[in-house]
Amino acid sequence: MKTNYHTHHELCGHAKGRVEDYVKEALRHGMSDLGFSDHAPSRAIEDVRVRMKYSDLPVYVAEVRTAQVKYRDKIQIHLGLECEYFDTNPAYYTELLSEVDYLILGQHYVHMRNPRHGLLSSFSLQHPDEVIRYAKSIENALKTPYFNLVGHPDLYMCGYDRFDGAAEEAAYIICEAAKEADIPLEFNANGMRRGKVKTSTGLRHPYPVEAFWHIAKSVGNKVMLSSDCHKPSLLHDQVIEEASRWLNDIGLTMTTHLNYKR
Repeated sequence: MKTNYHTHHELCGHAKGRVEDYVKEALRHGMSDLGFSDHAPSRAIEDVRVRMKYSDLPVYVAEVRTAQVKYRDKIQIHLGLECEYFDTNPAYYTELLSEVDYLILGQHYVHMRNPRHGLLSSFSLQHPDEVIRYAKSIENALKTPYFNLVGHPDLYMCGYDRFDGAAEEAAYIICEAAKEADIPLEFNANGMRRGKVKTSTGLRHPYPVEAFWHIAKSVGNKVMLSSDCHKPSLLHDQVIEEASRWLNDIGLTMTTHLNYKR
């Protein structure tokens, strides 16, 4: 893997390492492109322990921009953010894009009738209507001009026990929306680092889920392998090698460079 556009930063509160730590690791592995996409600050989501504060955004931007200049003869560095899509505040996305080059859609929450501010964690979806709501959220996001990559699109399987009719329908909704928008889907290696979980159909990674990616292949989606690393040593670890073999076995069409020109 010579490129990675999904890289985190300690400012999000659940990652380790600053920009230079990741850049040095990328250079050690001979990478050509490194994109930073830490969790964007948000007033709509009250999980401040796992995303940067608004006061940290200028620090993050300045640190990445400084590294772009410092290492421009050695590696291409890209500045992005990872965020959820809610259709209640379009100005939020244009404001973020005034600061950074690209946005990764990481739909960690979906709107549901739920005591927690009407949001339900995408890690804990358990009912068919919840996984369809997740898929529709991504479909709606991809009708906007804001996003350049769909992060961990099969995250809905993290808490969903089986790849049933609803899971398959959700996969087709997501894959067809991404195909229509010409936006790649991310094969997320960090889900593999979580180990395997016991389900009614046997042991599997919480994500990526193989059945989802066979659907992506049938739809003809572009696919990008990402580390989604939360510390420098995970930027290009043995899990990346395992994920690469898995992608090759499925026969997915790979893309290595993110097109974020607007």
